Amino acid sequence: LTHSSAWFSRMWRTKGEAAGSPKKKRKTGAAKEEEQVEPTVVGDAELTGKVVINRSPVMILWAAVVARETVAKDWSEALSLASSVAALNAKAKSASIWGGARDEEQVTFCADGPLVAPIMLLGREVAACRTDAGVRGISKGRAVHPKSVNDGLYRGFGEDSLCKAYSAFLHLARKHGRAAFLSDPRLSFSLYESFRPDIPAGA
Repeated sequence: LTHSSAWFSRMWRTKGEAAGSPKKKRKTGAAKEEEQVEPTVVGDAELTGKVVINRSPVMILWAAVVARETVAKDWSEALSLASSVAALNAKAKSASIWGGARDEEQVTFCADGPLVAPIMLLGREVAACRTDAGVRGISKGRAVHPKSVNDGLYRGFGEDSLCKAYSAFLHLARKHGRAAFLSDPRLSFSLYESFRPDIPAGA
């Protein structure tokens, strides 16, 4: 890995539920949206320091970067899809620890717009719909609102660390390229496993 793409593998420090990480439930719905803007890209020289954080915002940010580089037309669309795939992974993780159904539920309806073909992201098929604002991931029958996802990333990382992590993730995604992610659906998740924050087994 290059300097910038290696930085995030040593930056994480986990301490239970990280201070400042998002506590509020994600908002969903098709209310009028304001366009979400991608974090500022910083140079390699600024990729220093550590951040206390749990895995959820790390996965969401990485998934959003991959989505934006492969299938999403804008950052709002990428955030919504990223939130949905993180929820799918959390559900699968819970099932592996506590037992229960591991098969993903078939989504047949969204209150905010017609369904579109499932979108492959981080090795999973993400249910999505088309709203007036664009394609959105689905949670509990509603479109995932990208602003709440974006706000959660800023709460979880803090602005400075978010820009650093985003820059490193963007570098890594572009190093592999769109074609590699589309031809190997598991590549993006395998890369996530290589740098995600360490947590105790079963946590």
